[in-house]
Formats: sequence, C-alpha cells, structure tokens
Amino acid sequence: MNLLHTLKRIFSDKGLLLTLGLSLSIVCIFYGKLLLHPCSTYFGAHGDGLQIYYETLFHTKFDTEYWRQNSINYPYGESIFFTGAMPFLNNLVKIFGPSAAPLGVGLINLMMLFSPVIGAVFIYAIFRHLRLPWHYGALTATAIAFLSPQMMRMQGHYSLQWVFLIPALFYLLLRFYDCPSLWKSFAIAGLIFLGASTHLYFLAFFAAIAGPYWAILFITRDRGF
Repeated sequence: MNLLHTLKRIFSDKGLLLTLGLSLSIVCIFYGKLLLHPCSTYFGAHGDGLQIYYETLFHTKFDTEYWRQNSINYPYGESIFFTGAMPFLNNLVKIFGPSAAPLGVGLINLMMLFSPVIGAVFIYAIFRHLRLPWHYGALTATAIAFLSPQMMRMQGHYSLQWVFLIPALFYLLLRFYDCPSLWKSFAIAGLIFLGASTHLYFLAFFAAIAGPYWAILFITRDRGF
C-alpha cells in the first residue's frame, strides 16, 4: 500500500511530470541520434575523453581484478579509483564478461545524456520542498539543469557531467534539516562516496557545500545523536 501511495503521489504531481516531459524532450531533440547508437558513439576523440573510453574497454576485456586497472602504470597497475575511469559503471559491465565491453561505452554515454534529466528532477524536488509553484518549479528546474556548466564536460571529463549529484546533495541536506535521521545520513554518505569515487573533484564540491552546513548546524541546533 505504501508503494502504491508513493507511486500515485508521484504520478499525480503535475510539476514533476512537466519536468520529466521537458527534460526528455530536450534530450531527444538535441541528442536523439546519439540515443540510437550509444555504444558506438565517442564524445571525445582525444585527451581525457578518449582515455576514459580506453580504460573502460581495457578494464572490461583484459583486467582480471575488479578494482585494479592494468592499462596504466606498467607493470604494477593502478587502483581504478585513481585512473579517471568510472569504477561502478565499469565493474557493472565487467560482470557480463569481455564481450560486453561496448556496453560500457554506451552506459557512460547514456549517463551523460540523462544526467541533466535526473538533475532537473532533484532541482524540482528542492523547489517543491520550498513550496514554489509547480509550473514555475518545473520550468526553472529544467532550465537550470540543462544550462549547468557541467554540461560542457561532455568534451572530456565525463564523470563531472553528472549534473544530478550536487542538486541531490542539496535536497538530502534540506530533508535532513527538517527531520534528521540515520538513514538520511547514510544516504548523504552514499551520495558523497559515489561522487568522490566517480571523480575526486566532487569531494571538494561536496565539502564546500556540506562543510559549512554541518558546522552551522552543530552550533545552532541541539547536539543530540
């Protein structure tokens, strides 16, 4: 019953549906051809972009360990977390064997393309939490997500193009402020770990956001567990 109630509440939110509709329309209009061939499309033909594709293909096909990358730092290899690759995406594909390597490229590309859609949903959730009108929230959330400077990372730093991570952190911090709980703390920790393991720059971004938040919270609210 709780699941049905949640689904009914989600699909009855006109602003959320409008946000999804606008975001998906933008993706289809500007990237529709790429959606048809995600596994054979390369956003970067040189530099860091090509490096990420190379590491993904090599790791899936040839590496014998999930958390080490042998394509660099010969002959010792390197921890996958320090190679610029996306460890969780790579290892998810690696489960299916070497022949699934092209799927890793497709998964990277699809995450980039749909990241602003997820980001727009989180931004809309923030606006609804702040009780802004649903139509205003939907339009501005979509605009903010797709006008994010992170969209330019499609040229090379693919993991930094995950637009949804920063809005998700803001949303979780807002929810925690209203009603602190352990599961929300674990959700925040999980999000920070996901971002930091995807690209270490996210750890700095999250520290700049959450650090002052926790410091102010500590001196202004009850210091209970």
